[in-house]
Amino acid sequence: MMNYTSIDVNERWQAFQAAAYAEQVALFEQSLREGLHQPDMMQDMVQTLYERSLRAGEYERFGGWLTAVQQQAPTIFAEHGGQWLYWQLHQALASGQTTAQEAAIQALTDAATNHYGFFLRGLDLLAYRGETAVIVQMMQTAWPSVQADQTIYRSATDQFAARATDQIIFRYLTETAVPDPHDPTLLAELGQFFPIDPAGLGRFFDHLQGRSGQTWRVTDLSGDEINSQTLAQNWNALMVEFLGYLYYEEGVPLSKGDLARHQFPHYFTSRRTGQLEPRVDIGNLMAQNRPIPIKPDESRHPLCPDPDTLKEYISKLLHYARPQLVQAAVVFELTPTWLRFLQKQQIIDAAKQEEIWHKLQPLATNLADFWQEQHWDLRWENQAA
Repeated sequence: MMNYTSIDVNERWQAFQAAAYAEQVALFEQSLREGLHQPDMMQDMVQTLYERSLRAGEYERFGGWLTAVQQQAPTIFAEHGGQWLYWQLHQALASGQTTAQEAAIQALTDAATNHYGFFLRGLDLLAYRGETAVIVQMMQTAWPSVQADQTIYRSATDQFAARATDQIIFRYLTETAVPDPHDPTLLAELGQFFPIDPAGLGRFFDHLQGRSGQTWRVTDLSGDEINSQTLAQNWNALMVEFLGYLYYEEGVPLSKGDLARHQFPHYFTSRRTGQLEPRVDIGNLMAQNRPIPIKPDESRHPLCPDPDTLKEYISKLLHYARPQLVQAAVVFELTPTWLRFLQKQQIIDAAKQEEIWHKLQPLATNLADFWQEQHWDLRWENQAA
């Protein structure tokens, strides 16, 4: 490895910043060859090339650069490789090129325990695109190493197993015209993760396919008249029905709908508990100039999004230390579908749906530039019934 100084690094980075895309590629490759492997500089170079190659549509080149880093600067790759492998998967999926996708999926699967968080984010990206069979294969392959890894908490391992069984069920439903909760092949595959009660699986199928006979009232889901345990059970059942509505009536893949199944209850709980309201100014509090607390708008329908808190919720998803872009996209994209579902369930009527829809319209305009920058083709058409 080259013995470099801070002057060498600064000069190379300044040259890289000032260069056009093609020259940046040459400087990056030169730095690898020369052993100029300063960690921060290499990380910034890879991020820059990821963004520029994405805009240029040069998806396969990025995978080649990551292979070069892994071979020539393995210590740096070990530290930052998870983020980079996730980017590689993102680019490969955007490219539509099978070879690139297979390589990215294999690389991320191989790194499942070393970069566990990014492995899960990769699963989210695949779930958004409806790649259920791929997700099942990845999780089954990674499961023995996830189980054995002492750095992964038991609760996380349990969540992994639950997610894997959900995906196996989703794949089964896409391949089976008449699902059978007693299907021995299905139960054996699910049993690789934990035993499944056929009766409980049958109830899941009933809710998913709209056979439960459940009639919902707002009070069943608002928390005003029932205890927290019953409220959680009601929301779980409702969201399984929403998942079925998305799949059977709207054509949304089950894996993608599953992301929404977990996000919408979290949004409404966050709103109900005041977590999406404007923050109290700490400076005013310290100066003993206490402002009047801002109370939640009581005119809001308990199950309908409003533009202010929905924007705040999406913003929070995007501003975590590791932005949850997929979850933000799902919440945004499927909000109109949620309103149609509520009307079908007779929780709201057509007039309320139209009212909420028009209130939310400015949010789509506000977020349009962001989605375009992220190369996500997300928009709301006039989707009110």
